[in-house]
Amino acid sequence: MAETCADKPAPLKVLFLAPLTGTGGITTWTRTWRKFSDPSFARYTILDTSRQYRVMGAERLGLRGVVMGLGDAAIRMVHMLLAIRQLRPGLVYINCAPSIGLWVRDTAYMFLLRALRIPVVIHLHGGNVDGFFGGNMLRRAWVRAAMRTCRVIFVITREMEKAGRRIFDPDMIVYVPVWLNDDVVNRGKDAPRRAARNREPFHLLHVGWQARAKGSFELVEAMRYVKHVVQCNLVGEVAPENRCMLEAMIRDHDVGDRVRLVGRADEPHLWQLYRDADLFVFPTHKSGPEGFPSAILEAMAYGLPILVNEVGAIREMIGYDTDRPAGILLEQVDPIEPKELAEKIDRLLDDAVLRARLSENARRRVGACYRASIIVPELEELLGVLVRGHPTGRDRHRWGRCEEGTA
Repeated sequence: MAETCADKPAPLKVLFLAPLTGTGGITTWTRTWRKFSDPSFARYTILDTSRQYRVMGAERLGLRGVVMGLGDAAIRMVHMLLAIRQLRPGLVYINCAPSIGLWVRDTAYMFLLRALRIPVVIHLHGGNVDGFFGGNMLRRAWVRAAMRTCRVIFVITREMEKAGRRIFDPDMIVYVPVWLNDDVVNRGKDAPRRAARNREPFHLLHVGWQARAKGSFELVEAMRYVKHVVQCNLVGEVAPENRCMLEAMIRDHDVGDRVRLVGRADEPHLWQLYRDADLFVFPTHKSGPEGFPSAILEAMAYGLPILVNEVGAIREMIGYDTDRPAGILLEQVDPIEPKELAEKIDRLLDDAVLRARLSENARRRVGACYRASIIVPELEELLGVLVRGHPTGRDRHRWGRCEEGTA
């Protein structure tokens, strides 16, 4: 008998706490979620948690940052309570980064929602185990107690998955990879196959926050030692103090003809930079907050060979342990030595055959494993299960898994 409208459950009401403005991986992730989510499954009301008072640059927030964070948390709390009163959600979905916002704002949300008996899931966007689960004894106890009030904890790296299962009920920890907008995957398919070309200057690309934790400074210094004629574009948000230091370094090392500090680029400009590039270089620090950088997925979609440090989920992202890797890992040094980075760049630029193979593997892997149209429906299905209770162990191992045979 055909299913009638009366047989279909009403859409689940979900209050979604995530950033919507500015740059960053969670913002991109949230926008893609909105596009590929199913309105017949859930009605999402998004409470914007974008941080308005700081950009990445300063090493520590200090007392001023703590005070501003507490003020921001109080304002967001009021907004959340008003949204709950109006929406009456069946589930609250909190997206967290390993920052001050987690332990002065997000944890307070978790305790309050537990008191209101509203189911909560949290999504930890990052690979910094200590940043999420560690810290001093008081902070560690506070954060872990808050997280135990949640139905499930989504994580984006295997290291976080292992650590979470040691600390919490293993059924609470669910690994879900970051996804890429299908539009980007499809657009990348049409990009020219440049990886095998041997015409100088070669175009190198780095996309992300231009900061020490992302390896920007080591990459600029490495340009002193690269033997090939190259043009290296540094793309992404840059704090004023970092811009001053990077510009001074470019002048001092006399690499102004090799390095261009692009800053933030709008999407048409960004996609063109990916199309024009020959190699994606990402020497991010192992001690940094990196988890599952979406810029690497974008580069893979455009068929760029990847040269990257092994941080967070990057090893799995590029399929390094498969027979079809999309890139090369740098030595496990933190930070990377600029001379060694330059040698790896030259080695890849010398080998057009290797670059072409990595390029094709990159396009194939991102299309098979990281499309939003594949992962978002799975995650929404799991959210439906969570409203009724915990997922089973069998289900937990199913979500978001990449079939290596199709990569």
